Amino acid sequence: MKISSSAGRRKHELQTAFSPVQFSNINPMQIRQVLVFSLIIGALPAQAADNSCTLKKPDAAWIKRAADAWQLTVRDSLHITERGGAVSGVFFDSNCVYRGAPDIAKRGEPHTGLITLPDGKQIPPAVTSFAAPDEKHRGAFMVMALPEIWRAGKVESDLTLETLMVAVYVHEMTHTRQFASISPLIDVVDKRWKLGDDLNDDIVQTRFKDTPEFVTAFDAERTLLFNAAAATTDVEAKSFAREALARITARRTHFFAGDDEKLAELEDIFLTMEGTAQWAAYKWVAHPKGGRFSPEVALRNMRRGGRQWSQDEGLALYLVIDRLVPGWTTRTFTDQPATALTLLAEAAR
Repeated sequence: MKISSSAGRRKHELQTAFSPVQFSNINPMQIRQVLVFSLIIGALPAQAADNSCTLKKPDAAWIKRAADAWQLTVRDSLHITERGGAVSGVFFDSNCVYRGAPDIAKRGEPHTGLITLPDGKQIPPAVTSFAAPDEKHRGAFMVMALPEIWRAGKVESDLTLETLMVAVYVHEMTHTRQFASISPLIDVVDKRWKLGDDLNDDIVQTRFKDTPEFVTAFDAERTLLFNAAAATTDVEAKSFAREALARITARRTHFFAGDDEKLAELEDIFLTMEGTAQWAAYKWVAHPKGGRFSPEVALRNMRRGGRQWSQDEGLALYLVIDRLVPGWTTRTFTDQPATALTLLAEAAR
């Protein structure tokens, strides 16, 4: 995921790997005011050009499945109205790019190894998925490689590749509904702390991953959150939530001091962004009309071993919040969103 504030050319990047595939990093593109959940393994070799650029039936079917998944998520999980303007799609394979809003054109155009985005930037035809604000059209755009590129990149999943990709799509589309409210929060923090060009949602993990005391505290609170989500009764869930909140508060008070004080606000913002997007993807994977996987399989595949702190603890938070705070989605997808830790405090009451 990447984000830049309107105060500067700062990028916010998350590159993550879905088990069992490991992805290598490449230089990230810079996108102004962008939230991106990005899977990038580098450009794939161009294949022989197919001048027809007609969307293949399996790709058209996958795009429809992804669009239907988002509508199901909006209706049954997020319970929100579409806001923030239109989202235009940019989908590509090794030879062609297909565009449209909201429907993707069945006829595309050759990209000759570089895909031009609505903001004028260009990216290679790699395993990639992200959403970004479209300032020109006051909406957003969604960019995603089609399945043939993911297969060529040897991406695999217990969910099946196509189901994994739909979950990623749902994650990204959730971010498109956060742009309007999250960018102002980032701007406020940036103006206060002069954060520069290296803001990313791994900022806490990068700073403290080699601090054993921090890691131990973080692991303990995350375990308590997942225990709360899985508790037999709401009384037990609240008990776990209270203990988790106490531990989170103690950790933040102890470690987010001095030069690290700025991390307190940033952590809450990133847990909110990544947690809601991961939760939405998880809900679709486990939905009887969606991915149709059991909650246990869905959770295991969305956690991916818990390697990315903001995504994993964020998911745990929103599993608890969804259980104990009725109506939280309408308070999250609004101009002044309730953040993850604010909602956890309500859950723990």
